[in-house]
Amino acid sequence: MPLFVIRHQHDPERCPAADREAGVALLNCLSRPYVRQQGVDIKGEAVVPGEHTLYMIVESDDEALVHEFMQPFGRIGSVEVFPALTWAGVVASGSCATEARELDETAPALDPEDACQRAIDAGLVVHRADPLNCETSIPSLI
Repeated sequence: MPLFVIRHQHDPERCPAADREAGVALLNCLSRPYVRQQGVDIKGEAVVPGEHTLYMIVESDDEALVHEFMQPFGRIGSVEVFPALTWAGVVASGSCATEARELDETAPALDPEDACQRAIDAGLVVHRADPLNCETSIPSLI
């Protein structure tokens, strides 16, 4: 399912949190039943304190559904929707560029042990070596 990053920002004088009714209305737009009904799956969200900015990572089959889902936020500020990839998708495509590179089907696959060691050397936390399952450590994220 395609991934999107959303950025919503509003002016401090139009902050919905300052108006209890407006704040509750937007919270209802983020309720699980409403979100599912809109064809969107919120993977994460965060508000930047003092910046009046909300970021969300969502999955949806259709970018138009994401824009429709964000309409209530658009009425009080700006909404930007960016098609995105997971980090694994970026690595698989070979870069952060918008166009994926063609993969060489004749390239040899890495030995699972070698792939695991490379992940460890790169500072990843390895959960399983074969198939390789690892993640970025918390200190590296900070």
